[in-house]
Amino acid sequence: MIAPRRIRSVAPFAGWSPLVVLVLALLLGLPAVAGAVGAGERREGQSGFDQRAAARAVAPSTAAARQLRASLGPQATVQLDPVTGTPREVAKLDGFLSGPSSDPPATIALRYVARHADLFRLDAADLAALGTPTDLVSLGGTHHLRWLQREDGVPVLGGELRAHVTADGRLLSVQGSPLPSTAVPTTTPALAPSAALGRVRRDAGLRGALPAVRASSGGATRATRFADGSRAGLVVFAGAGGNRLAWQVSAPADATHDYRYVLDATSGAVLERKNLVRYAAGEGEVWELAPTSAPGGGATLQPFPDSWLPDDPETLSGPNAHVFSDVNDDDVAQPDEEVAPSRASGVLTSWLFPFTSLFDGICGAACSWLPSLPDSWQDNRAQNATQVFWYVNRFHDHLAADPIDFTAADGNFETSDPVQAQNDDGAATNGDQTGPDANHVNNANMATLPDGQSPKMQMYLFRAGGSLIDGNGGDDASVVYHEYTHGLSNRLITDAQGYGALDDQQSGAMGEAWSDWYSLDYLVDEDEIADDATPGQVLLGSYLSNGAPGG
Repeated sequence: MIAPRRIRSVAPFAGWSPLVVLVLALLLGLPAVAGAVGAGERREGQSGFDQRAAARAVAPSTAAARQLRASLGPQATVQLDPVTGTPREVAKLDGFLSGPSSDPPATIALRYVARHADLFRLDAADLAALGTPTDLVSLGGTHHLRWLQREDGVPVLGGELRAHVTADGRLLSVQGSPLPSTAVPTTTPALAPSAALGRVRRDAGLRGALPAVRASSGGATRATRFADGSRAGLVVFAGAGGNRLAWQVSAPADATHDYRYVLDATSGAVLERKNLVRYAAGEGEVWELAPTSAPGGGATLQPFPDSWLPDDPETLSGPNAHVFSDVNDDDVAQPDEEVAPSRASGVLTSWLFPFTSLFDGICGAACSWLPSLPDSWQDNRAQNATQVFWYVNRFHDHLAADPIDFTAADGNFETSDPVQAQNDDGAATNGDQTGPDANHVNNANMATLPDGQSPKMQMYLFRAGGSLIDGNGGDDASVVYHEYTHGLSNRLITDAQGYGALDDQQSGAMGEAWSDWYSLDYLVDEDEIADDATPGQVLLGSYLSNGAPGG
């Protein structure tokens, strides 16, 4: 359940680059995932599983690690991966690993690794096999380098080397848990990709015929795409018993379960299972903050930039976002779930759907629906879709602009992978009645797939209880921006295969905090939320909680 949270004043951070927070995570090598608003998280469906869990419970230490830690001083961190035995993190919290240098950043980093070959367990041939790294240059000129390990062209799951080098050539830190040996008994799978998907579907409890193959590659990874959006590709999996060839399969199951599986490519045994969903050109009439009289003001007619929609649009679908009302929660946009313009002409296309205010004795504010009238959500369905479209595109442009510069090249959602935003998700799931069932109220979520695949954002209706009103999550800017920020963190902080890597409690909590901070920082900067030095003044979900601190 979404629990509106008090946030300390963000005023002390004025002048900071918002990207600094995520850059710090990159420097610390923190593994990140899409999350939900609040602490609520769905538990139905198959639970997570990792064959390496037992090994990871024991933190290793070696003489080389202890020696390097001692040489770097009291603020050093040298952490080894329990599975690979190589460093997850080498850094000095109070300094640098090397002095200034005019050499190329990659040369600086690999020279350090070679100098500590007894720790990283990579010889000259291993380093040469890494090839050319990706190089993300952040604000201030710091180079964030990333090498991915491969065996005969097959990517190693989680096998990578990362390094961060300042503009003047000083090495900040090295991470990655690289495999000392990437060799596998064979790179030819006994299990076909369709058979692998079939085993995944059975394990996940999915019924129905196996989806048809839509595209297939004969390359080293045997990449295969299926008609339902599932994908399969070969990887090297390092676990108990050594390295083995495996299929990595992504499979959408239902509205709240997008699974990623790793299966042994010979036996078909499940090695890892993860649910990627975590909880927590025209014009339109929209609110800047939420459907309240203050401080965001009333709804206004806002022009949609030309970059948001194609010429003569028929639905709310553009390069950055596609918004539809997934009221039956099947993740498919039926024709009656799309939102057509209220007015269309050769000159101007408009989405003018005024907000219909509903009141009852509990609400105390403008409600968007009433559970006592379970079909009343339909009154504001088109309005809310327009509102979500405005919020998603507006925040996309904010993150893409200076100084954050989260562009398509960095993983922002454009053209090939626009956000699939579903407003009023599950609003008609309550059996024979209209209205949402218990699984489709008081929450919102976002599932982010690797770059090139569209994320899924789901906005639910809220039902009055405690301080919550009968509102619509898609009407609250802070909630939509919070969810979008999960997409930002999941595209910037990933594993070697591009999946979000904030999986643990600490890193997951950091992801939630980033989502709160980015959302509220933007709203304060836009003067949509008042903020001064008073602690606890800024509240996430203030519209949905009617301004109360504990929804």
